[in-house]
Amino acid sequence: AKGYIARILKRGDLEGKPGQTLMLHNVPNTRAERVLLVGCGSEKDVTDSRYRGALAKATAVLNDAGLKEAAFFLADLQPGDRGAAWKARHAVMSVRDASYRFDQLKSKPKNGTRLSGVQLRFPAAEQAEAEQGLRPGAAIANGVDLAKDLGNLPGNVCTPTYLAGQARALGKRHRSVAVEVLGQADMEKLGMGSLLSVAKGSRQPPKLIVMHYK
Repeated sequence: AKGYIARILKRGDLEGKPGQTLMLHNVPNTRAERVLLVGCGSEKDVTDSRYRGALAKATAVLNDAGLKEAAFFLADLQPGDRGAAWKARHAVMSVRDASYRFDQLKSKPKNGTRLSGVQLRFPAAEQAEAEQGLRPGAAIANGVDLAKDLGNLPGNVCTPTYLAGQARALGKRHRSVAVEVLGQADMEKLGMGSLLSVAKGSRQPPKLIVMHYK
């Protein structure tokens, strides 16, 4: 940007402390409509948590601004001896975690625009390694989102029968997962008196869900 950002920093508009952000508009000689500067603290003090925190903070600011697409260059940060695969995996997880919103039960869900496309930019020498971290990062984020959704549902919706249905759905989607659901009669045959005695406190039928991952 021909010194534009350097002049802003020299002016003291952003000190670079962790958690600080500054949104710039119409930055010269760039194709981006906006450029978001994110404070990360001293380079030698970039830890795992500070790396994830910078990504989460940037994501929150971008979502609040109603932006749809963004390119993240925060992978240039180097937390300890972490490699590109680790940085890519945790970048995906941090962005997804900061973007999570539960509004399934709202009569009027919030319709604000949120990030739908994110690019993670890595140096050319790190791209192949970084790609190895994308798939596990997305898989973990999917699992975390599902766990959050189930945890946020009230008890009259997320019953044992509902949970069993969710488990069976996972088993159908993934060939490596086999699901077995035991009902009350099955548990009585196995002598599972402790579990069944607790279940008597509810009108909902008890379920014991067994998931095998191979």
